[in-house]
Amino acid sequence: MSNRNNDDGIIPLVIILVGGGIAYAVWQFSTLFGLDMSTGASVMGRLVGVAILAVLAWKFGGGSDLIGLGNIWPILLGLVWVSWWPALDYWATNSEPHFSLTDENVTVWFNAWYTELGVLIAFVGGGYLIKKVSRGY
Repeated sequence: MSNRNNDDGIIPLVIILVGGGIAYAVWQFSTLFGLDMSTGASVMGRLVGVAILAVLAWKFGGGSDLIGLGNIWPILLGLVWVSWWPALDYWATNSEPHFSLTDENVTVWFNAWYTELGVLIAFVGGGYLIKKVSRGY
């Protein structure tokens, strides 16, 4: 008989609770934006990654001109836009008319490569332009 206090049974419970909480958050996010679970998880994971990068830039880049949050916010804004690309793919595939007589792939304008790239350039370039104009260079 052992008097040792064994708390190894709590670890699987914590893992299950954390995993369930993450799955619930992904489900709510996916439902809110009309996505399936895998697309919602992809978008949410990418957005969390961008948020982590923003926190790291804010925390550790305070005195640095290169990685300070004030200098890289246009890039972070562009990464937020890139994070939504899987959702655009999902919405585009679900918005196509399915009664076509041909098997052509119809490209929805908001999911075309030139729209995605153009908005990315507008966010990043426009952000740095606003930054430059506001500093009065």
